[in-house]
Order: sequence, then C-alpha cells, then structure tokens
Amino acid sequence: MNSKDELTNPYEIAKFIKESKKSTPVKAYISGNIDVDEKTFKVFGTDNFKIIFGELEDVKKTFR
Repeated sequence: MNSKDELTNPYEIAKFIKESKKSTPVKAYISGNIDVDEKTFKVFGTDNFKIIFGELEDVKKTFR
C-alpha cells in the first residue's frame, strides 16, 4: 500500500496529522549586539539590529 492510499481513510488522516512534526515559524526583531546562530535562524540586519526568522521553540530557547 502506498502513502497516497493510506490518506483516503479519515482515521489515517487524523493519525498522520497527530504524528506530524508541528511547525510555528516566527519573525523576531532583535535590538542590541547579540550573536545569533545563523545555522538555526535566517538572519538579516546589522550589528545593533537584526531580524531573524526561525521556529518558535528555537527562538524561545535562544532568547529567554
């Protein structure tokens, strides 16, 4: 059975959604001279002001 056939059953669709990795992309404005891991985030800006794009959980871990 291929994956396309599995998603015709509503129970398989619900299971797929439940088990899928959830993603919450965010944009954060950072003021100040802070080092940001460019492997984890997309970073734009200067030394004193940055706009970063990344996952919510990564932003929470990094900037708390």
